Amino acid sequence: MAHIRFNPPINKLPNGFVIYRGPSRFDGAPIAVVVTGIRKRSGNAKTGYLTQTWILPLDANGKAILPYVAVKDGSDQAVCGRCPLRWLLGGGCYVRLDTAPRQVAETFNAGGYVDADPAYVAEIVADHVRAGRIDGFRCGSWGDPAAVPASVWRAIFPVVRAANGVTPGYTHAWTERYATRPEAIATPEEYGFLMASAHGPADRLRARSAGFRAFTLLTEQTTIPGTFACPATEEAGYRRTCATCGSCDGKQAPTDRRADPVIVVHGGAKRRAASSIQA
Repeated sequence: MAHIRFNPPINKLPNGFVIYRGPSRFDGAPIAVVVTGIRKRSGNAKTGYLTQTWILPLDANGKAILPYVAVKDGSDQAVCGRCPLRWLLGGGCYVRLDTAPRQVAETFNAGGYVDADPAYVAEIVADHVRAGRIDGFRCGSWGDPAAVPASVWRAIFPVVRAANGVTPGYTHAWTERYATRPEAIATPEEYGFLMASAHGPADRLRARSAGFRAFTLLTEQTTIPGTFACPATEEAGYRRTCATCGSCDGKQAPTDRRADPVIVVHGGAKRRAASSIQA
C-alpha cells in the first residue's frame, strides 16, 4: 500500500486508515485492519484517548461482514480464532458489536477509510502522542491481533513507544487451544509485544510458561501471587485508564518479570463469559 501524499493537519485527516488487507493467519479468509481515533479521539472511558484498531472479516467481494452478522454465521473465526468468548463457542464476548464495530464496518464498506502503510500511520500516531492529543495505540479493539502478520504491528509499536505512547494489545492465539491450527499459534518471538489472554489462574501459568505475560479473566476477585487487579476496573476503583496505566505492553525482554493484570469477568454476558474460565 502506498503512503498518503499529504502533510496531514488534524482537520485534513481521513476518518481512519486501512493498514492491512489480506489473508487471516487463523484460517486464510480475507480480513482488513482499520485504525480510527486519530482525527476524532476515542470516547472509551476504560481505555482513555487511544487510537483504536478493528480487525474485520471480509466477504468474497472485499466488503466487511458486519460484526453482529459474523458472530452468528461463524465468519468471526477469521479475526477471533477459537477465542472461548466467541458466541458460537458458548462464550460471552464483552465487546458491544452494535456500536463502534458496526459503525467502522459500515464506514469501511462506504469507502470512508484511506489505505496507508503501517509505518506512515505510526508516525502520525507518534506525532499526536508527542503533542499530547492522544496517549497511544490500542491493538485489537475488536479481533485478535494475531490474525494479522506480526510485521504490520511491528511497524507501529516501536515508533509509538518511542514517543512515550502506550500500546495495549492481547491475543488468545498463544496456544493452539485458542488458535485454529499449529501455524496460527502466536509465538513470543513474533508476538511478545502482546499480552496473552488467559482464562483462570492455571491458564495464566500456561501462558507464562509459553513465554508471555498474561492478562487473566477471573470469576471473582482473588489474590494470586505475581498479579495485580487491573486499575481500570470496578474492583480496583477505576484508579487509572489503559492510557494512564500502560502495563499491558507484553514482555519487553526475556528477563521481564513484571506482574500480570487480572480482571473479574464483566459485561452484559458475564455468565456466559465465566463459563470459559478454567479451574
